[in-house]
Amino acid sequence: VPTVAREAALDQARQTIQAHTATVERLTQREAKLTSELAEATATGNALEHRVAEIEAALVAANARASYGQPDAGEQAVKRQAQLHAQLEQEVEKRRNLEQELARAQTALDNAEKQRSSVMTAATELWTERQARLDAQLATAADARNTLDREARELEAALAQARQTIQADSATVE
Repeated sequence: VPTVAREAALDQARQTIQAHTATVERLTQREAKLTSELAEATATGNALEHRVAEIEAALVAANARASYGQPDAGEQAVKRQAQLHAQLEQEVEKRRNLEQELARAQTALDNAEKQRSSVMTAATELWTERQARLDAQLATAADARNTLDREARELEAALAQARQTIQADSATVE
């Protein structure tokens, strides 16, 4: 097997492995980014839950103050309750949006992990296949080299024999 073809196959295998390695690195970075986004979204969700609890507590307190019978307090309590209710609705909507974003981030993270795993499997299979092919080529080359070495020794022995025969014949001619 020509050395040039073997070197070309080896170079191609290296390039393919480099490409797969770059893909794995890119997917690993994407996974890290998505994990960070997921943690950030979780923290924001927790903050929103805390804020909703505060608003609910303020609503309960406003209702309690309104029930003490102050004439203007009732109107103010109704207005405050409406404000708090509107604010609560906004916070609930923010939470829903955040949960949807969190679900999309988790899906993207799962997909990136699957893709990374798939690329790693393909790269490993390709490397194994190329390594087996290269090993077979090396074994064939070693066999060819051994055959050539044996034939060269046989030719050298035949040449030495021929020289001896020529020397013997020339000695008898003289």
